[in-house]
Amino acid sequence: MSRHHLLLTALSSLTLALSLTSCETLPPPNGVDEPGAVSTATILTEAQVAQRFFQAYKTHNRAAAAKVASPTALDKLSWDASAGSSSNLRLEQTDNGYAIAYDGGAILLSIFSDGHVGANVADVEMIAD
Repeated sequence: MSRHHLLLTALSSLTLALSLTSCETLPPPNGVDEPGAVSTATILTEAQVAQRFFQAYKTHNRAAAAKVASPTALDKLSWDASAGSSSNLRLEQTDNGYAIAYDGGAILLSIFSDGHVGANVADVEMIAD
């Protein structure tokens, strides 16, 4: 593992710890939290986080993406709808996780999950072919 990758992993862990509110959970089935009740929130998997982030990115919906991503990841991407749309965007599972692929490049998603509070997109990296 490269030093850069280890540093990125450590930074991702810290980012997740500092932004736990960006992990989305679903409300209780009846929509009401009862006093003293154990929370029944659903923890999102890496695949669910990747899919929700992808859908939000595709529709330029930064607010929706913020529910499953860190500010670090959000700030690296353009969310301006006037920048145009790309009909060839697709979410792909890679050997190292998930990527939003398009003709000419990809956006690699660094998804962090500790198995307890859920996953989030901690960072992104753009690559060009």
